[in-house]
Amino acid sequence: MAAGGFFRSTQETRTVNGQTFFRILEGDVVFNDGWEGCGFYESFNNLTETATHELGHVLGLGHSENEAATMFEIAHFDGRGATLHSDDVAGVNVIYPKNVAAGQIQYADVDGDGRADGLYFDTFRSKSVWLSLSTGAVFEDAVLWLP
Repeated sequence: MAAGGFFRSTQETRTVNGQTFFRILEGDVVFNDGWEGCGFYESFNNLTETATHELGHVLGLGHSENEAATMFEIAHFDGRGATLHSDDVAGVNVIYPKNVAAGQIQYADVDGDGRADGLYFDTFRSKSVWLSLSTGAVFEDAVLWLP
């Protein structure tokens, strides 16, 4: 199907959330030839799910134990496309934490569609909550949710 991974430094490290990581120097995703007639990749959603999973490996994620996660070891081919599960988002946030001085970002499925939406808590200025819904591929522009 496909394979994703990275090449890393053998010397440069960074400790994040108490865990030490090597610096990623290069990431690659390679897709196999010969998809015609296989029954899986003729669907754009199946292709984008596979690409999203492999890009997760490029970022340093391993396989998830959560069967609903895009980073689970077996492809779902359920139409999810490039959608990230909250477990996938949490994994990225552990490795690449956000530095948001003026507030806090959390992820939750606010609209019940199975995708983690972004919530920005502006605790510094307006004390409001902004919502950015996930389309599965991108987050929509944030809108004021609670003034």
